[in-house]
Amino acid sequence: MKYRFSLLGSLALFAASATQTIAATKSETVPLRGFAVTPCGAILEIGDNDVQRIQLSEWLNGYISSYNYYNTPKVTPPEAVAARAFAQTYCQNNPLHSAWNIAAALVEALGGKKALHKYKS
Repeated sequence: MKYRFSLLGSLALFAASATQTIAATKSETVPLRGFAVTPCGAILEIGDNDVQRIQLSEWLNGYISSYNYYNTPKVTPPEAVAARAFAQTYCQNNPLHSAWNIAAALVEALGGKKALHKYKS
């Protein structure tokens, strides 16, 4: 399968890659960087871009793998198409959220720990 790299498309997807800090609990914050802070608006614009679709599904797989390493109950990562569909629906319902919000909600939907943020299903 041939993939065509779109520099502008990838840069647009990572436009929000500055460090962001979220409140994990009232007394603890978690610094985030990279794809985690990609806004839902950029994720909704991925469309048929194969490179960006793969980036999204592989990042979600990495998040779930890390979750499984450090937490119980363990969850089974979904197929790439299902993960992207979840992300699309999540972003349509929560347009001001970012990739890390999607991943935490996906883990919860797969039977893992409850996400620490509020969101619309």
